[in-house]
Parts: sequence; C-alpha cells; structure tokens
Amino acid sequence: MEIVLTSREALDLDRDTTLLYGIPDLLLMENAAERIFQAIKNKYSPSQIHFLAGRGNNGGDALAIARKFFQNNISIRIYLFTDSQDNLSPLSILQTEILQKLNIPLFLIGNERDYQSQKEQILKAPFLIDGLLGIGLHSPLKGLLKTVVEDINADYQGEILAIDVPSGLSGNFDFFEPVLKASATFTVETPKINMLDYPGKSFCGEIISVPIGFPAPLLIKNRHVFKVEEKDLILPERKRDSHKGAYGKTLILSGSKNYPGAALLASGAALKSGTGLLYYYGEVCQEILIKYPEIILLDKIENLDLFDSILAGPGWGEGNETLLKKLLSDFSHSLILDADALNLISRNPKLLKNRKNTLLTPHLKEFSRLTGKDTDWIKKNKLQALSDFAVNYPDVSVLLKDSVSILKDGSSFYYLEWGSDALARGGSGDLLAGLCSGFAAQLPLKESVFLSSFLNGKTADLLAELKKSPSVHPSVILENYQLAWNELEKIKCRKINQE
Repeated sequence: MEIVLTSREALDLDRDTTLLYGIPDLLLMENAAERIFQAIKNKYSPSQIHFLAGRGNNGGDALAIARKFFQNNISIRIYLFTDSQDNLSPLSILQTEILQKLNIPLFLIGNERDYQSQKEQILKAPFLIDGLLGIGLHSPLKGLLKTVVEDINADYQGEILAIDVPSGLSGNFDFFEPVLKASATFTVETPKINMLDYPGKSFCGEIISVPIGFPAPLLIKNRHVFKVEEKDLILPERKRDSHKGAYGKTLILSGSKNYPGAALLASGAALKSGTGLLYYYGEVCQEILIKYPEIILLDKIENLDLFDSILAGPGWGEGNETLLKKLLSDFSHSLILDADALNLISRNPKLLKNRKNTLLTPHLKEFSRLTGKDTDWIKKNKLQALSDFAVNYPDVSVLLKDSVSILKDGSSFYYLEWGSDALARGGSGDLLAGLCSGFAAQLPLKESVFLSSFLNGKTADLLAELKKSPSVHPSVILENYQLAWNELEKIKCRKINQE
C-alpha cells in the first residue's frame, strides 16, 4: 500500500529528513537522479533524450538525471529555463557547475526569443524529461512557461517523462491549467494527492514511484491517505477439509417488481464471492429461484444474528424504512447499505448514529442526498466531503464511488483506482455491493471492499479491452470474474480465514 502525500507533507518530509536525520538534501537529489535514471533507462532504453529544467529543485533533479545519461554515453540536450544561472535554487546552481566542469552545454531560455530559437529542437526530441516545475506550484502557469506547455501539448509527438509531477499540476487539491501531459510520471517516493484522481490523473500517464531513501519513521508517521495496490489484497482462505459454514452466511435484501435485475445482479455477485450460504428476502423470489437455485429464500426475517453479513438496498424500493431501522438497531455484524437503503437514510441520517461495522456505498449523487452538499463540490473535494461526514458518523465506513473511488474507513482514506468508464452502466453498482456482502462474510469489511473493487473494475477493464468496447454489460462482467481472479493468481496475495 502506497502512502499518498500532499505537497506540504512532501516538503516537510524533505526538510525533516535533513534536520532530524542529518541526510543532506544534495544526497536525496542524487539518490532521486540515480533511481529515476535507472527506471527510465530500463523502461525505454533511449538513445537520445532532451531535458526541460526549471529554476527550482525539480530542475535540479532534471540536471542531475541528465548528467547520469551523459555519463552512460547517451546523447542529451538540456534547456535551462532561466535568464541567469544566479536565479536558480542553490542545489540547481551546484548541478549546473558540475555540468559545466564536464563540458556539457546548457541552452538557457529566459525569454520568448530564446524559446523560439530552441522550439524546433524541443518538439523534434524523441524523449522530453519534464523538470520545469515540481510540487510547489500554487497558481496557474503564466508567461513563457504557459506558452511552452501549451505548445508541447499541442504539437509534440514523442514521450514526455515527468519528474515527481507533470509541470503545472499542483501537489495539493487545487487544479490549474495548462498542465503538461506526460506519458509517464516518475514520482519521488510516493504519489502526490492530485495525481490519483481526475482531472489531474489524466495528465500523469503511468505513475511510477521511485524510492530515494527517506527514513521509514518519517515516511509512515501520521499518514492517513493511501493508494491500494493489487499486492495489498487479502483473499479468503479456502481449505480442502472445510464445509459451507466456514465461509459465512450472507443475506440480501433487494429487488422490487420494478427493479428485479438489481436483485439478480447483486445475488449473482455474492455467489461469485464464495460465501458459504446465501439467503434472499424480497419481491422477486421466483426470478431468483429460477436463476440461482443455490439461494435460500426467506418469507420472513426472525433472527438477524444468524447472518455474518447483510446487504440492503439494490432495487429495494421505498417501503422498507421499518426493516432498515431494525437492521440498524439490531444487527451488529457487517452491514452494507446501497441504493434505495441510502435514499431512505438520507431522509434521516441520524439513524447511523453510533453504528459500527457498517458500509455505505454511494455514488456522488447519493452522497449529495446524504450530506446536502452539491454534487460538483463533492466531486472536487472528495476527501473533505468524507471527512465532514465522519464528524457525525466516525465509525461508519463510506465507499464513495466515482471514476476513482475512495474508501473512508476509520481515520484513513484509500484510493481505489480499478475500473474505468467500462463500468458506466446501470447495474455495475449492484454487482459491487453483492461482492462486498459476500466477501464481508469471510473477510473484514475493509478488505472485502478492496477485493470487490478490484474484481469488478479489473474484470470490466479486461472485457473492454478484449471486446474493444468502451463499456461492458454488468451481466457480462458477472459471468467473467475469473478473468480478474486469473490476474490475482499471478500475485502472492495473503490469505486469511475468519472461521
């Protein structure tokens, strides 16, 4: 699991590494240069590479990386965007002095005339290393740098490789344009917050984290935002001598005469999770029984303690408030609330007071109804919106679904990047909720969300690629989860048994 930092946190990490551990900032820059040089060389094997270096330490990184390529007999050309080397940061001045002693030419670009004299060379380069601006940006680009970024975005045909962040992208939550559109971003140590969600994500290309030797106690101290990776997933352990009771009991409260498909999709996904026994209570019993004879149909609910997990909401309709209140007051195991259950709660959010072991799975509009906040504001301020909600309901977990989903669990936030517009069809949320409910009978609630998000998103992406289609029917996703399971088999994921 990768830690995710804001620009302020990243700058503090730099400072404290030097102040508290005595590791010089020049050593960190040299470490970054060596690691990024190796990563680029191994990935691209360039024979010629050009560098765009700004006045700050991001430019210093670019200069140090350029030296590494030069010393490995790879053709380089360096454009230093300043009218005087005296205007550079101290570390960048040091890097230019080293380059000059090695007789490596620097092409200074301090004004429009200088830029026009080099523009053709820049646009013809097979590779451009972007070291113009780093994480310290607090306002939109203007003047010469704005022109350079716009020209490259419009006319450059080669590979742009950004150092830490693409130039123009803030390392915090602000988004400004223009931003240099990178093919790949070699980010120092950890991703920065604006790189993981749109629109910033669309400018980063492939994100490659490059460790440079920050002390572990500093790196992990008081961190609350993470990016979940496939290697972090935990799977239910299955034993050859086990029985159905070892894998939990799941109840689905779903489906109305108007929305029978939601019940079928959610139930089918829950079965795919491997839950030991699946129960169903709702209005579409006949359809469920025909499609899934494995499911146990209930005509009433008496003992909630029988179940390890319950899902309520997909296609549920509006007339279930009494049953929802009973779930919230009496059921203490893993409870997943989706769709119509969320709509019912939005009328009286105080029903969630003091709830634990509860997961809400809203999309942006549903979360807007829950919180009373504007959908567009929530989309631009997801972490803040989730934090505000947590003030009143600190023990309720929320999976805020979007093109990049975020799970708020306890005091931590987890970015889940699996999936794309291939999931932009009605019913994909029913699948996700069903998976979560089935896995929640076998795994901790948080781990069930991670695994469900991976299976749903990865399967959709793989199918979209295979079918060369921008979107995939949820019923097709349901029948092809094995594609994503096959991907997991390549990774040595940890397994646990909750029996």
